[in-house]
Amino acid sequence: MLTRINRQEFLENTWPASHATPTDAAIASAAANDEKALDDGQQSGRIVEPRLNVRNTVIKTLLDQSVGMVVNTLVFLLFMGGLQAAMRPLPAESVAHHPSRSIEFLTSGRAVDYSRVDWRAVADQSKVDFWPVLTAGWRLWPFVSVVNFVFVKKVETRNLIGALAGVVWGIYMSLVAAQ
Repeated sequence: MLTRINRQEFLENTWPASHATPTDAAIASAAANDEKALDDGQQSGRIVEPRLNVRNTVIKTLLDQSVGMVVNTLVFLLFMGGLQAAMRPLPAESVAHHPSRSIEFLTSGRAVDYSRVDWRAVADQSKVDFWPVLTAGWRLWPFVSVVNFVFVKKVETRNLIGALAGVVWGIYMSLVAAQ
């Protein structure tokens, strides 16, 4: 499976966000057969400029919000469902009398036991939760994708923006899970 940064690099390499287009000054110089202005423009890097490739941006957004989102949603639901099922309850006396024992319990290796997980039940619950989570995600993630593809040039920075949006998404998902 591709990691998010690899997936973003694949999308960008396959469907670049921008393409080089001659500047208006370069077009005017070429039309006037002004070789000196063209040479000056080329040396100063003003002969072409990046322009948004709308077709590629639409393709990337559709792929990211269909295939990418389906895979991410399934992995998220399976992981979180498995983790919830694997968590052992914290002994009540640990929290009530000694809060530091909570941290000790969580870091002891006894807090999570994946042998307790009924993966069929986790998969069944993931099927139930899939469409509500997916449709909720379509209220946030297309906006994040378009902003990233149109305004953010570096893939690494896109992942930062995605991670910040992920904080908002994580809060929302925590609220949903708490209901």
